[in-house]
Amino acid sequence: YRTADELLIVLAADLEELLIAGLEKELTEAKGNRDGKKCKEIKGRIEEIKAAHRGGILKINALQARIIKLTAEEEAAFDNDDFDEGDRLHAELEARKAELQEQLKQARQRQLSVEAIDPSKLAVLKMLWHSESVTSV
Repeated sequence: YRTADELLIVLAADLEELLIAGLEKELTEAKGNRDGKKCKEIKGRIEEIKAAHRGGILKINALQARIIKLTAEEEAAFDNDDFDEGDRLHAELEARKAELQEQLKQARQRQLSVEAIDPSKLAVLKMLWHSESVTSV
């Protein structure tokens, strides 16, 4: 992984898979107990986790691709002595980087707000979050 954020994205996906597996186990038990209300609640939580993950990953991937493209365009503009265009691209690049950081922060917050979390996985995620926060200061 190139950055701590990339590692956190992968860990978040793994954690979501564990959460979904745990919820699916609860769903199986609820079906066995013929508890329709509980089944509906659990299915809703599973879909909520999946939807949040899909949406967040799509936004993050799009921003990362845009940042790569803007970086190349900015370098080309400055190499061609087009300083006005280089400055404009630099401003847009910085804005996209800030937007990416916000999306990553929101993804981490979504992960930490999920209720049915394995405490050992939460400790690892918090440790990584803290180490990433310390290194970015």
